[in-house]
Amino acid sequence: MGSGNDNPFLSPQPLELRGKPISIRYGHGNSAVSESFRLCHGPVTKIANTTRMMPGEIQLDAVGHTFPSGTRALQNVTLSLDSLRFTALIGRSGAGKSTLLRILNGLVRPSEGAVWVRGVNLAAADHATVRVWRRQVGMVFQQFGLVRRLSGLENVLLGRLGYLSPWRTTLRLYPRADREFAMALLERVGLADQAWQRADTLSGGQQQRVAIARALAQRPRLILADEPVSALDPQSAEQVMDLLRAIHLEDNIAVVANLHSLDTVRAYADRVIALQGGRLLFDGPPDVLTDDVTRELYYADEPASLLRR
Repeated sequence: MGSGNDNPFLSPQPLELRGKPISIRYGHGNSAVSESFRLCHGPVTKIANTTRMMPGEIQLDAVGHTFPSGTRALQNVTLSLDSLRFTALIGRSGAGKSTLLRILNGLVRPSEGAVWVRGVNLAAADHATVRVWRRQVGMVFQQFGLVRRLSGLENVLLGRLGYLSPWRTTLRLYPRADREFAMALLERVGLADQAWQRADTLSGGQQQRVAIARALAQRPRLILADEPVSALDPQSAEQVMDLLRAIHLEDNIAVVANLHSLDTVRAYADRVIALQGGRLLFDGPPDVLTDDVTRELYYADEPASLLRR
């Protein structure tokens, strides 16, 4: 698939950078070179002039998935996603939450049903089409998923690999515009001063913010966060959740976060999707996520009813 107007998941427009210049030195010794960048200064830097993902742009229609081992991960899941609401995904371990996220970003093809994205069924699409979609989906993981020996800036730049030509990808030769963009994103997440610090020397909260900046480097339409704060202390968890919420509100990016803490869900989510045994048990706002529903979700052996609001 080409990179022109035939792209069914067309990327947003480039970031406009502004602010005062800084200088960064690459390499060591006589081979070192310097570049000047202009970091954004003042208001929050938006990554794109996007149009909100409207209701119905992403639809799961009777999606089910069975792994080769015979494990039934999802059964008859039907729902739609948009950027109008910050969505929390909840349920017990093994309920199918991570499988659902991987189906949404095209890493897993469901064995049943359809996954519609702007009229394209990812479940039946060719690999090139799925790759185009995956470029538009940022992933944030519990254990960060950073390359530990690389700097924060280099990790953020990995989010641009899907947009580079094969020879640039092989050599990791990033255009100047991508390097400026990556620096602006590190400033946005509060880590511009740690741009050249190795990832394995950063704290857990800092690593997760680098991971979020890497996801933003893809210029995503959708961010999927799989237990993004489970490995963090309370203060770092709050910073990460505040950042994800701000991205959702200010950049018009859909966010789906797999969360364990119901307090966090109620503090940040506009919509809650609950899975139990691979089935959709609840889909509604957090204020109607009653104690009876949560008891059924976390303690019942089998779902007694399908609750939708």
